[in-house]
Amino acid sequence: MKNCLFSSEKGYTLAFALGVILVLMILGAMFTTVIQNEMLQFTKHKEITQAYYLAEAGINHALWNLNNSFSGTVGSEASPVSLGAGSYYTVFDSSSKLLTSIGKVAGVTKKITVHVKLQVLPASFERAVS
Repeated sequence: MKNCLFSSEKGYTLAFALGVILVLMILGAMFTTVIQNEMLQFTKHKEITQAYYLAEAGINHALWNLNNSFSGTVGSEASPVSLGAGSYYTVFDSSSKLLTSIGKVAGVTKKITVHVKLQVLPASFERAVS
């Protein structure tokens, strides 16, 4: 009979099973981390997109105000207009003809600035469709 240090193979199955479980736990932890990061990125992208569209809504609202002989300024930083999950406000600088709209959602801010060309139409065009 051989005199080996490992003459019995009874413990190898347990060691192999523990090794497989360890590898599966590591893979599971990695998979969970990847999913959490993807969810955070998706949420951030959604908030950025919402803030952009809120700023665009502010531009459209301010242009409507300008077309109806109002100031072009909608809301303010102190009291923005709430819409959905966020808010927006606009500022119109009449000297430079710049209209700025800022949309905010969950701490994400998007700013859109447009140059406005104001044109006064004759009274005969008041009800014209363009």
